[in-house]
Amino acid sequence: MQLIETTELGMRSAVWVLARGGVPLKFRIFPMVHLGQQTFYDEVSRQLAGCDMIVMEGWGEEPAPGWFTRGYRRIRHLRREDFVYQNLRLPERVPVVWPDLDDLDPDRPPRPRWMRLAFVALIPVLPLLYLWFLLRGRARLAADFMGHDVNDDTSYHTEPTLLDPLILEDRDVRLVATLLRIYEAHEMDAMEVAVVYGAHHMGAVVHALNAAHGYRPTGGDWLVVMAP
Repeated sequence: MQLIETTELGMRSAVWVLARGGVPLKFRIFPMVHLGQQTFYDEVSRQLAGCDMIVMEGWGEEPAPGWFTRGYRRIRHLRREDFVYQNLRLPERVPVVWPDLDDLDPDRPPRPRWMRLAFVALIPVLPLLYLWFLLRGRARLAADFMGHDVNDDTSYHTEPTLLDPLILEDRDVRLVATLLRIYEAHEMDAMEVAVVYGAHHMGAVVHALNAAHGYRPTGGDWLVVMAP
């Protein structure tokens, strides 16, 4: 199951519909690349308007800090004038759920303080990391942005880092728990739930829904993230 593809024609993201026979509830997953052309985000926004619920990555609709957007604006001018940082328009009538705002199990021991401090320290340099990815070229950029296949025989994660437990594992726990709660509440409702998360998180989504409830991909649609 391919999520991100890169060729000489550019980079594409595969939007998949996950379904289970006899259950009307469906999940539409959007593997996001956080830096791309506005046309990609416009098409994602258009499709979100047709969904009944959105499970969204992030911490609410607060705008990004000024230094953050200025950093990405500088990157765009250095490399591509048409690059934007995930500029989505969420439909007003569709309810949005933010798993990153949910509390984990209160009995679970907290992550070490050094790990949280390291994550906070990393935030200001994210624009520079994106610049580094961009300067390495489009093929390397796609690989860096999780151009993986998801299947039963292959681990989805790349080489682990010290911050993986905080950046990926804790957030995957929140995301999967949210989707399983939605399934329990709406199993027999004819609705489609959009899952809008970075591509690196989608392996956990696909595996969890398949293992817990037998969901499988039933159809996909390629969206162009960036053209040559």
